[in-house]
Amino acid sequence: MNRGASLDELLALETIENVDFTQRELPGGLSFAGRALISCLFDGAALSGADFTGCRVERCSFRGADLSDAAFDKAELADCDFTGAKLGGARFVRAKLARADLDGADMSRAFFHKSEFSECAWNGANLSEATFMEAATKLPDFTDNNMEKALFVSCALDGAKLAKARAPMLVLQKCSCSKIAAEECDLTQIVAMETDFTESSFARCGLGLGGFIGSNMTKCSFAGSDLTAAHFARAVLALADLSGAPLEKANFAGADLSYADLSRANLKMADFSHAKVTRARFDGADMTLANGHAVNFGEASMSGAVTEGLRPTDGRLLAAENFMKKN
Repeated sequence: MNRGASLDELLALETIENVDFTQRELPGGLSFAGRALISCLFDGAALSGADFTGCRVERCSFRGADLSDAAFDKAELADCDFTGAKLGGARFVRAKLARADLDGADMSRAFFHKSEFSECAWNGANLSEATFMEAATKLPDFTDNNMEKALFVSCALDGAKLAKARAPMLVLQKCSCSKIAAEECDLTQIVAMETDFTESSFARCGLGLGGFIGSNMTKCSFAGSDLTAAHFARAVLALADLSGAPLEKANFAGADLSYADLSRANLKMADFSHAKVTRARFDGADMTLANGHAVNFGEASMSGAVTEGLRPTDGRLLAAENFMKKN
């Protein structure tokens, strides 16, 4: 590992290879822009505000390094180790990360736009208040991540794993999240708008007060999850398994519940107005004081359901709604 050359001499090179930066005095805002960094050691280095724009970074180690507010725009990073690194506020615009180890890294408030992630490890990472826009990652593993208030817009997260992730107030907008596996996650007050969750599994998750407005949740399962006061307005829940779920005060207004299983669910005071319930199962469910306005429960299975106070269709309200649609 080369330690002999001065920093100025190294920065004059297009390719910096096999250099140990751990023992060097590094100035703030150091720029490596446009260079190739190969097999270099930055463990524990102070690189706050450093500029890696357009860099090709291969087999470098940044374990425990301070990279807060660093810029990785259009950088290509392969086989790099960021374990425990501080990347708070770092920026990754059109960056490509392949086989990067981000376990335990602090990426709070980091910004990712049109970035690509391939075979990256994220276990135990802090992504709180991070922003991902039009980012794509292949089978991401967010096990034990802190994703509180993180924002994902138009991202591809299909097949993601979220075991024991802490993600209250997570926001997903127009994302592709099919076949994700969430287990024992805190997703309270999640906001997922027009997002595709087809065939996803939410096992023993906290989803209370969550919003899935206009999202596709076809064939999703929610075994052991808390869905109290969750908002599924206009969501597609065809063939979804909501059996036995706590759904008190949940909102299914305008939702498609065709062939969904809501048997034995707690649906007290839930709102089903204008929902589609073709072949849905409400067997043994508690629908006390639920709103069934403009719903044809005759198309559903209601064996043993508690329907005390279930609000039927209001003829005058329906006529007014139809008039408004035409005018």
